[in-house]
Amino acid sequence: MENLDFLVKLASFGTAGVSVLAIFYIGFNIARLPNDAPEWKSKLMSKFISACVVIAITCAISGGVNAYFNRGKIVKAETRTKQVEAGYQKQLSKVMSERDAVKASLVSLRAALTQNQMLNPTVSKALDSTEVRVNRIQLVPKDQLRIGP
Repeated sequence: MENLDFLVKLASFGTAGVSVLAIFYIGFNIARLPNDAPEWKSKLMSKFISACVVIAITCAISGGVNAYFNRGKIVKAETRTKQVEAGYQKQLSKVMSERDAVKASLVSLRAALTQNQMLNPTVSKALDSTEVRVNRIQLVPKDQLRIGP
C-alpha cells in the first residue's frame, strides 16, 4: 500500500511539473510566432495552455486532499506513539521498583543468614548468582526502542 501511495505522489508531481513546463514552453512559442502565422496555430496553443492549467490545478487540488488525509494518519500515529511511550515509562517504573525490592530482599536475606550463622558456601554461591542475575536486568533506553513491525 505504501508503494501505491508513493507512485500516486510521484505521478501527481510529474503531471503538475510537466503541465507547468508546458505552459511556459507554449507561452514562449506563442510569443515567438511570426505575424503571418495562421490564426488557428495561436488558438490551438492557447487551448493547450488552458488544458495544462486545468491539469495543474487538478494536481494541486488532489495533492492538497492527499495531504489532508495523510495528516489524519500522522496525528493518529503520533497519538499512538505517545501512548506507547507512556506505557513504556509505566512498565519501566514498575520493573525497576520490583528489581530494587528483590535486591533489598536478597541483602536482608544474606544479613539474616549471616546473623543466624546459616550462610554456608553453597547458599552464599546461590545468593551471589541470584544477585548477579538481578543486577543484569537492564531495560532498553526509550530512545533506542523500535516501535512497530
